[in-house]
Amino acid sequence: MKRVWLLSVLCMSLALAFLGCSGSGSSGSGGSADDDSADDGSSWSAMASGTKAGLNGVWGTSHSDVFAVGSLDNGGSWTGVILHYDGSAWSAMNSGTSKFLQAVWGSSATDVFAVGGDTILHYDGSSWSAMKSGTSKYLRAVWGSSATDVFAVGDSGTILHYDGSSWSAMTSPDNDCTFMGVWGSSATDVFAVDYFCRVYHYDGSSWSKMSGTALQLYAVWGTSHSDVFAVGDSGTILHYDGSSWSPMTSPKTDSLYGLWGSAATDVFAVGGFETTRAVILHYDGSSWSAMTSGTMKALEAVWGSSATDVFAVGVNGTILHYGD
Repeated sequence: MKRVWLLSVLCMSLALAFLGCSGSGSSGSGGSADDDSADDGSSWSAMASGTKAGLNGVWGTSHSDVFAVGSLDNGGSWTGVILHYDGSAWSAMNSGTSKFLQAVWGSSATDVFAVGGDTILHYDGSSWSAMKSGTSKYLRAVWGSSATDVFAVGDSGTILHYDGSSWSAMTSPDNDCTFMGVWGSSATDVFAVDYFCRVYHYDGSSWSKMSGTALQLYAVWGTSHSDVFAVGDSGTILHYDGSSWSPMTSPKTDSLYGLWGSAATDVFAVGGFETTRAVILHYDGSSWSAMTSGTMKALEAVWGSSATDVFAVGVNGTILHYGD
């Protein structure tokens, strides 16, 4: 599980940094997989992934072109895992790496990026190949506004930018940051969330700190500059209205790791705890409510092509689909 296992070392080595944060890790509290429901006629169902890998990221261009990334323990050695869904079944792709893959994003079906460790992979529609990242730091998230404007973020305040030709390091607002998520509404309006409770913003010229919270943050997503969500530990949900960040009421106290929506009135957040609890929350524009997941395995990421075609991925090869 990417958040708990990979960050345990970080927590031990930087324990003093947590004095300003009151996060409780990913333990949270909750009940069975089906203890709450806000289903509206559609439902979540399990898909056959063909793997026991921990899946950490998901993204696609359509219902018949979806990628999921993660890592598999082969009894002491690791393999970076990439799966592809063609609309009928998931199949394994050759990643060519042993690194833990954390996130995936693309500008098209022939321009897809996956990151993890110090590795950046690129898919051209035929095969995956390694790119020169120029960093030795751990990368945890990737997002772009176009094929020539891509951001990858990670440990030690690392922010990389791809201009369509090469990756280069950006000036970081804080070298102590562990960036967990990145998203933007445009090339001049990009948000990044930090494991140490902070939100940062890029205006097209420089990065700056926006705000902070008492709990760790893992993901960020929005519909516009004035409608941005961030999620994290203990069910934390924040909302930015274009002027300031404010907490939202969450129906769960489990950690939330993934975030995506089709509109301002249709937003999903996923999380849970290892193999004992899964959490899926839905926002309808007024309030958040819990959905029935049908699984006990924690979910790490969520993405969809529409309001009725949503994928969530997580531990032990878990893939769920939401639709009519």
